[in-house]
Amino acid sequence: MKHSSIIALLAIICFQTPIFTTSQAQTIAKPDAKYKLIRQHYTVRRDGTTEYNYRKELTLLRNRAITAYADKGETFITYNPSFQSLTVNECYTIRKDGSRVKTPDNAFVEQLPSECESCGRFNGLVELAIVHTALEYDCTVVLDYTITSKTDILQDKIQLTQDCPVERYEIIIDQPYDMELYYRIADNGAQLQQPDDRHSLHIVAKNLPQSYADHYLPPAETIYPTLWFSNRPTVNPSMQQVRGKLIDAIPLINSERVRIRKLGNLSQHQRNLLLVEALRDHVIDNIRCNRLTPAQLQYKSAEAAEVWQSGCGTPFEKAKTLAALLQQAGFYAYASVNEEDLLTADDKRFSLVASGEATVFVVVDDEQLQLSATHKSSTHSKALSSGKPSKKTAGDFIIYTIPASDCPFDINPAYLPSHRNTPLQAARCDQEYSYTLDNEKGSLLKPVNIAYSIEGLGSISISIKQNGDHTDVIKHLSIEKDIISPEEYQDFRRLIIDWTQYNTIYMVCK
Repeated sequence: MKHSSIIALLAIICFQTPIFTTSQAQTIAKPDAKYKLIRQHYTVRRDGTTEYNYRKELTLLRNRAITAYADKGETFITYNPSFQSLTVNECYTIRKDGSRVKTPDNAFVEQLPSECESCGRFNGLVELAIVHTALEYDCTVVLDYTITSKTDILQDKIQLTQDCPVERYEIIIDQPYDMELYYRIADNGAQLQQPDDRHSLHIVAKNLPQSYADHYLPPAETIYPTLWFSNRPTVNPSMQQVRGKLIDAIPLINSERVRIRKLGNLSQHQRNLLLVEALRDHVIDNIRCNRLTPAQLQYKSAEAAEVWQSGCGTPFEKAKTLAALLQQAGFYAYASVNEEDLLTADDKRFSLVASGEATVFVVVDDEQLQLSATHKSSTHSKALSSGKPSKKTAGDFIIYTIPASDCPFDINPAYLPSHRNTPLQAARCDQEYSYTLDNEKGSLLKPVNIAYSIEGLGSISISIKQNGDHTDVIKHLSIEKDIISPEEYQDFRRLIIDWTQYNTIYMVCK
């Protein structure tokens, strides 16, 4: 009896749905701890110094907040002795019976911050580790400390949220009356109070819930109450200059040029792009990134030659070094620290450089490109249509795997539970991918055709059709929003599940 070969196309959705969502867990589970008080008090003095006073009163409620694997039994304070001093004003534990246990001297340990490892230039920074003692259920840890800085620059961005509830959160700013304070407040649904008192700015928030732990959350400033403030419009100009040349980098530049010339028939523009990428990759791979903020370094940065010789630097220092390297190679390039441009309530402009991340701008054949000195991305525009997926045989199965680049943004359906109470960060896209699958001789394939749209959200189409000795797979996805609301979440989840279920294709030969 002659049997015909029939190929059945099966899609496996490789994900598991959690039993409950994280946001649901937040509402039904008892928190590990709660803050009775968090207070951050900034004071700018006329003598050019700034004081930062921090106080917390933290009650521990569950074992997870007390064990060695929790983060509530220790506090870490980083400061820079070259221009800062630290004073611990109070540190004790109030036990459940009301007795007070002072933290002993041997519980204060100075160490090198992890952000300063493998970089001798930053060995002067100190991290004070405080190991809190007398911890038990319903005890309250009290800590009050002050950092005094020899600078009158005041800039910060604060999200009023913690990983456990906060009963009272205060932010206080005091500075001379003739010094202007720029600030912006986003309450994001929280009830924030501004007492009318003698302070330059005083904000009080009460009964704040713990922060979300869901995957793919939008930027924190869009979902938590946030305060941006500065006592000057910008500090960027003093940070942005690239001075001096990288003479030591000439051998590297010449070596890369020789390597690229050996690649074959490339246009001069392609050679220039490859050289830019090679120099960018060298900075990323060979100069360690120490993620210190501008404020921790008194808004100062090392020059490119020093960073090159030390083999380490902050994100902005790495950007300055890459810009200097590109200049040495003959390109017009400069580094710019990334700023948040903001408006006060009365429309005055100011900007913050709190994170210290930076961008390198380089002109290649009259085309301006933007580069990062900390992560890689291609300078080329690539076609979305790819070749054959990977293929392997397993018994009677032929398994095709669609390339990982098939998804226009990194969302794994395994982390999309059936219900969600928080917004989700996606990305606008309108992209099409095509693949070619080889058919076994004499095989048949049942076609697949999925196509639908959701008004205001996006659309999807997946076509799998046999054409002679091959099968064409065409996938198109359109997402019209960056932020998915909880009301739109179910439809978005359906789109992503349908999109990813054909990333692994099993052909069964009978």
